[in-house]
Order: sequence, then C-alpha cells, then structure tokens
Amino acid sequence: MDRYAPQARFRPLGTEGQASLSRARVALVGLGALGSRAAEGLARAGVGTLRLIDRDVVELSNLHRVALHDESDAEAARPKAVSAARHLRRLRSDLELDLRVDDLTGENALELLRDVDLVLDGSDNFETRLVLNEACLELGLPWVHAACSGSTAVAWALLPGRGACFACQVSEPPPPEKAQTCAVEGVIPPAVGLAVAVQVGEALKILSGREDELLPGPWTHDAWTGRGACFAVPAEPECAACARRSWSWLGRPAGPALQQCGRDAVQLRPASLAEGVDLAALADRLESAGEVEHNDFLVRLELGPERLTVFRDGRVLVSGTSDPGRARGLVATALGT
Repeated sequence: MDRYAPQARFRPLGTEGQASLSRARVALVGLGALGSRAAEGLARAGVGTLRLIDRDVVELSNLHRVALHDESDAEAARPKAVSAARHLRRLRSDLELDLRVDDLTGENALELLRDVDLVLDGSDNFETRLVLNEACLELGLPWVHAACSGSTAVAWALLPGRGACFACQVSEPPPPEKAQTCAVEGVIPPAVGLAVAVQVGEALKILSGREDELLPGPWTHDAWTGRGACFAVPAEPECAACARRSWSWLGRPAGPALQQCGRDAVQLRPASLAEGVDLAALADRLESAGEVEHNDFLVRLELGPERLTVFRDGRVLVSGTSDPGRARGLVATALGT
C-alpha cells in the first residue's frame, strides 16, 4: 500500500477503496488514443487486472495523441494490445495483463467481456459502442464510454438497470456525413486527455463502490473554447435494448468492410480466411509479391503506396486507401481470395 498511500489518503477512496481496486478486473476495448491513456491511468491507480482488447497495429500517425506506444512500436508493426502490455509491464511489475489481439464484435463480445468487473470503451465507431451496450446489459456489467473529436471530449458511465443505456441516446449509428468523428474533424490531444480523465475518474468510483457519486449523465467539454456541460438522459420506456432486451447487435457478424476512423485504411474479413491464417506459411508465399514482414501476430505486405496487414484471425487491414472496392481488389490480387 505504500505505493498508493497518497491516493488512499483521498477520503472518498480510502484504504478500502484502494484494496477494491487491487482486486478489480477491467476490460479496455481499444488501445488507441483513449484506451492507451485509460490503461495507463488504471495501472497507475492500482487496478489488479487489465484485459487489453484491440484489433489494430501501432502507426506513426497515432503517436501524436496516444500514450504507451512509441516509434519503435510503429516500426515493428506491433499490435496495440501487445505494445500497450509491453509498456505497462515496465510501469508495474505486479499488474496482471490479459492480451486479446482481436476485433470485438457482436459474435465474440460476450466471450471477451464475461468475467470482468468493468468495461472501458476506447473504441472509435458507433457499431462497437452499440455492441458494448447490449453485451453489458446482457452480462449486467457497468461500462464507461468515452469519445473525442476535434476539440470536444465526452464521457459517460452506464450502469445496467439504473437509468438510461447508450441506445436510449443513440439507437443507430448516424450517417457518415453527420457523424462527428476524428476522421472528419481530426482530434487534438487535450480533448483526448479530458475525456480519459473523466472516464478513469468514473471508473474509480465504480470500482471502489462509490456509484452514488457518478456524474448524472453524459459529460462533455470543449478543450478549445472551455465550454462544457453535464446532463441527465432519461431512460426511454420503449428502448429496444434496456427496456425490451431485444438485441440488434449481439450475435450479428461483423461487416465485411470497415473504414478506420481518422485513417486512410479499410479492414476486411475475407470469407476464405474465416478459419484463420498460418502466418509463417503466408509470409513465405508472399515473398515474391513485395516486401514482407511478419511476427507472431501478423504478416505485413508492402505494395508501394498501399500495405496489407493480415492477422491470425483472418482479418486484413488495407492501408493507403479508404475505398472498400479498391481494398478488396488489392486483397484478391495479393492473397488470391
């Protein structure tokens, strides 16, 4: 407890709350701008176990806004979950880490989240958030949403059975032209820091048994103008998710193509790779097609201005284009799928 004595002297937390943190298991979905900072905050606060879930690899364009990852991680094409764990182990030798280089979807969400106490949302799209909402309702798990775009930060703690769920506020993903995302508006690091500060603060309240002190609803603040608000969201009596428990996202297969927020990249799921990939064999087969790198988690093929990254579970990330048709053509040509 000496390590956490200054924190435990904070009266609302205290030694009992600190002990609760040491026993807690928290899943982080996404280890980019939001999730990497949240993971560091929870590790430093003394949370016992972190499950790190992320589908992506570290890129140089991530580094202006993320924590934990650095240039060496980008150069080595480390999956974000692996990179985050590498740095967190240096930060705290007693931290229990559970790495999942995977894409959380309606098909695997319950499996990935079943045995944790709390979920923190560091995702970058509404589809994943709606899956998280239904999975946490099904499992009775609290979760804390965070998001940022441009200079605006958002955080919201959600407790199943107590107040509104995420679908009460956002029942369907907004059309791309109306979605406020970093792909459209960019993002500045202060907005990320604000969102994560409130998200981790809400997480500490939940994990230490102080749920009565949570903010009343979504919190938002603009890091550029200084304007902010926090408002209560009433539960929708006819909400399909929390009122009727009718799942629209749980069990739904992931879409065949997903554009990456804020990046010139598309994620594909070729049907021919659905059973998984022998990475070593694939790397050997692709040597004549271009410059190839591979590790225990992926194979990367350089194709001039474009790049294919193939993961063990059969996902393919095509960097250098935001056109799903172009991405499919590159994958078909290079992999014969």
